[in-house]
Parts: sequence; C-alpha cells; structure tokens
Amino acid sequence: MPIASFPGPFHLARLLETVTSALLEATVININPPDGVPAERWHHSMARIAKKRPYLLTNHLAAIRAGYLEPGTSCAVGFPTGAGKSITSQLKIHVALLRNLKVVFLAPTHALVDQTARDLRAAFPNDYALNLRRSL
Repeated sequence: MPIASFPGPFHLARLLETVTSALLEATVININPPDGVPAERWHHSMARIAKKRPYLLTNHLAAIRAGYLEPGTSCAVGFPTGAGKSITSQLKIHVALLRNLKVVFLAPTHALVDQTARDLRAAFPNDYALNLRRSL
C-alpha cells in the first residue's frame, strides 16, 4: 500500500517557528533599558512606541547592540530613505529625556525641521515639554 507524505505543513510550521523567534528578538518592548534610565519608565515608553512601531529593523538592532542607546555614545545617523532614521533618533531621544537631559536636533532644511518637530511631538505627546523651534 503506497504511503503519501506532504512536507508542506511541516515546512510551513518550521518557517513560522523561525520567524516567530526572529520577531520576538526584534520587538521594541524587548529592548533593555540603557544605563541610568529607570526601567519602569523605559518599559512604559517602549510599550507606547510599540503600539505604532512594534518591530525594529536589523540596522536598528545592530546599532543598539553596538551601544547606540548607552549614555555617552554619540553618532550621526545616516540610513537611506525609509530605513528608520526617525525611530532610531526617537529611541536615543527617549534615553536622554528619561535621564532628564536636554536634546538638540539639527536638520539641513526648514521643511525637515518642521517634519521632525511634528514627528517628535507625536512621539512624545504628554511626557515631555518640548520646546521645538527653528534657528535661522
């Protein structure tokens, strides 16, 4: 009697298992608080961010693993359009604000300053008094 075997369901299950572990590793809520940041406030902020952007890209994870969010680490963020410069900078700004520090951001055009200010107001709606202004 011939026996039929269908590898499709098993293969699909293995793929889903692999994707699940990769997704769990890339979640915003699984980012550990940087040094000097109160864990409870950090996790509250990350939970709020995760509602709009639950996962990070590999370039974000690589930057975080390299110490990007740690105090005293400075950098210039340069990713292609759509690669996540905004979320990367917002995470860094979260660290500074949660440590009660001030943040200065620079942008090359007024339009980009306006867009960034709008994004920051949306990212930090009630937690921080943002004094966002343009300097000519």
